[in-house]
Amino acid sequence: LEAESVAQAPESARIHELHLRLVALRERFAGLVSLATERVRNAQVVETEQSSSIDPEQLDRQAAEVAQAFDDQTREVQRLLAELDSAQHSRTAAEQQFEAGQQLADRYIAQVADRRETVARFEGDVRAASSRVDARTAEIARLGEQIDHARQRLALATEELEQFAGADDGLDDTTRGLVANHEAAVQLRDEAESALGVSRTQQNEAQRDLAGLDARIEALAMRMDSAGGAHALADFGATLGTVADLVRIEAGYEQAIAAALASSADAVAVADVAQAVAALQHLRQSEAGRTSIVIGAPGGHSAQALELGLPSGTVSALDVVQCAHSIEHAIRRVLRNVVIVDNLDGAQYVISAQPDLTVVTRDGDTLSATSATGGSADAGRIQIAAALEQAQSQRAQVLDSCHRLDEAVQVSVGQLESRVSALAQIAEQLELSQASLTQRTQQIALLESQRAATDEECGRLSRALIAAQQGLEADNQAVIAAQQQLANINSSESDLEAGPDAAQLDEWREAVGAARQRELESRLALRTGEERATSFKARIDELTAAAEAEREARIRARELREQRERQALVAIAVLAVAEGAAARLESTLAESEQARFTVDSARTKREAELTEIRSLARELAATLEQLTSAVHSDEVARAEQRMRVEQIETKALEEFGVDSESLLAEYSPDVLVPPSGIAVGDEVDPEAPAAQPYPFVREEQEKRLSTAEKSMALLGRVNPLALEEFTAMEERHAFLTTQLEDLKQSRKDLLDIVADVDERVQQVFSEAFVDVQEQFADVFSRLFPGGEGRLVLTDPTDLLNTGIEVEARPAGKKVKRLSLLSGGERSLTAVAFLISLFKARPSPFYLLDEVEAALDDTNLGRLLVILEELRASSQLLVITHQKRTMEIGDALYGITMRDGVTAVISQRLRELQNV
Repeated sequence: LEAESVAQAPESARIHELHLRLVALRERFAGLVSLATERVRNAQVVETEQSSSIDPEQLDRQAAEVAQAFDDQTREVQRLLAELDSAQHSRTAAEQQFEAGQQLADRYIAQVADRRETVARFEGDVRAASSRVDARTAEIARLGEQIDHARQRLALATEELEQFAGADDGLDDTTRGLVANHEAAVQLRDEAESALGVSRTQQNEAQRDLAGLDARIEALAMRMDSAGGAHALADFGATLGTVADLVRIEAGYEQAIAAALASSADAVAVADVAQAVAALQHLRQSEAGRTSIVIGAPGGHSAQALELGLPSGTVSALDVVQCAHSIEHAIRRVLRNVVIVDNLDGAQYVISAQPDLTVVTRDGDTLSATSATGGSADAGRIQIAAALEQAQSQRAQVLDSCHRLDEAVQVSVGQLESRVSALAQIAEQLELSQASLTQRTQQIALLESQRAATDEECGRLSRALIAAQQGLEADNQAVIAAQQQLANINSSESDLEAGPDAAQLDEWREAVGAARQRELESRLALRTGEERATSFKARIDELTAAAEAEREARIRARELREQRERQALVAIAVLAVAEGAAARLESTLAESEQARFTVDSARTKREAELTEIRSLARELAATLEQLTSAVHSDEVARAEQRMRVEQIETKALEEFGVDSESLLAEYSPDVLVPPSGIAVGDEVDPEAPAAQPYPFVREEQEKRLSTAEKSMALLGRVNPLALEEFTAMEERHAFLTTQLEDLKQSRKDLLDIVADVDERVQQVFSEAFVDVQEQFADVFSRLFPGGEGRLVLTDPTDLLNTGIEVEARPAGKKVKRLSLLSGGERSLTAVAFLISLFKARPSPFYLLDEVEAALDDTNLGRLLVILEELRASSQLLVITHQKRTMEIGDALYGITMRDGVTAVISQRLRELQNV
């Protein structure tokens, strides 16, 4: 079938490809017929050719007329150009004459200004020299008074120094006694600190023991939690709890009872069968695993001991068990035929005597007439519960010891604090005594320094008096020299060269203006003539281009008409051929479609047969693979057994260095077992004979191994670094405790600072708000005559988070919200609030950026009055486009651009107003 499919594939592909090509040809001929039909239809439409009404010859005549007018206008432009040159020469001569006169006038003004400046400078020199003379005179008088006062202070300091030098109050003996008392108090404090250190060391050891017992109790409690289904039933309301939690066993019988109860020891107890069924359904629905359930029987008889004539040393299991009343019947049924013996030999004897009993050893081995269970096992819930009770008892004892040590530490701390307090008092007295001695020494040194300083001051003042007297003579000579120079300047006033008068300058300025006006008129007439000539030239070009375009359009219309006639003939011929070809293609496509259907049917049938045969081949291959795997599995199992034996021999040789023959020779059951060593802390009778090797008994050795493994399991994992970790954690705890106290103190200090800052902020804000509120009411009434405005707090009880609402009611309006006012009113209200801030908290200067841009003339005038008031105490920098605002300024500054370069210009308006 596959070979046939491969052989038929080329023929099938060729048929499909031919069919697709025929379909494409049909589409192409259909498009060709549509296009030819459209061409024929377009050619049959009668086009009415619209001939232009403009004659090209007429356009040429109009262009010639405009060219004549252009020549006349060109001659007029030449005449105006000559007039402009004459006006420019006249303007240049007038400007030169005016500039020369202006330079003479400026030179005269500069000479007058220089002379006035020189006179003012010399007058200032005279006044300055006279002021220096007066100052020197006053300084000489002041220095004389200071010298007298300094000499009096020098005499007084000398007298006080002599009095202190002779005084002696006996402070040295008192200080020596206080030093001895201080040393004794220090010794007592050190002894109290040593006692406190010993108490704290014992307290830390007890706390470490307590922490170890807490960890052991926590580990045992975690192991007491049931796993699987028992854990899932812990929260199920119908249970009474686990059996291990509901029974109490005498000490020493825990392992035996756990073995007797078997799976019932870790089971969950319920009251009746209905509750047991509900618990099982809960486990199955929640998919929480499997567990054992013990069904109690309330009202049953109490457990009674067996009376079977047992040998000595044999105990009934019911005699060592106490259980809750709810499960008493179930426990009696489980343990009614169970007895406890010391070892397996006793168990064998009891079974031989009474085969109906079940015997359990203290080590947990169970023996009956039909079965036996034993060996090593993990500790069950009953053993763990016993170990947990023992650990809790030890913890109670250690906790009592910790309480006693805490009381001892408190006593030591109180004693240390009392001795430290006594030491502080003695140290304070010693410090006061030493301070008295130091104060007396400092006073003597201070008096000596004051006397030396006063003596030095007397010398300095004397030298200053001499220098002042010399400076007074020099200042008198400077006054005389300045007065002489001022007289010489006043005598040379007639030497100045006078310039032209103001009338002559005005006449020259008017001549320059007239010349510039004539030049401007000539320039305008010339520009008008040039524009008319340009318009004539553009009209000539427009008429010429229109005539040429009209000729070319007529030629293109004639060529287009001839082309359409040729295309119509071609479209008719193509349409006839295309329609015949399309009809032939339709019949050919029908044949191709039939051939393609035949080929596809054959291919589909072959593919169905191939699928069926391949499915059968896969099933046979799977069966063969299963048979082969079964054969290989047996061979692999035999090889694994051989490899396991070799691995055990290799492990003994690599880990213990003993081959299999030596291992059997030295550690076989026939070799004596050496005695166990004495553990640290064990009590040993010194008179007892030394332990000797004894024969190997597998049951005893397995019992020792089981006991050791259980003890290790109860202890949990051993951490050899626990002591070092505890010391490090203790140091870390002390460090963190200190840091925590520092953080708490810092937090308290920061909160106090925040409270102070908040209080200060509230006070400053309250004062500022009251001031701004008063100023806003006054300023608003002035900017809005007859209106009312005020500031209101949104939350007066919380000044730190409150907002401020602005209420504005112009005259004649009832609204108070800013959003309902016009743009100018809102702008003026904002300006009123801004000025209120300025007046409530004045500043040296203010910068205002177009605050009056939206105001009309009336409101602007009211605002300018208030700005005049602010200018009296502060400097105002105002950015504005309002002319009235500029007029009240002292100076104007602006930015201009000339030839692409910006420059700053300024003008002082006060000087212009004075001029």
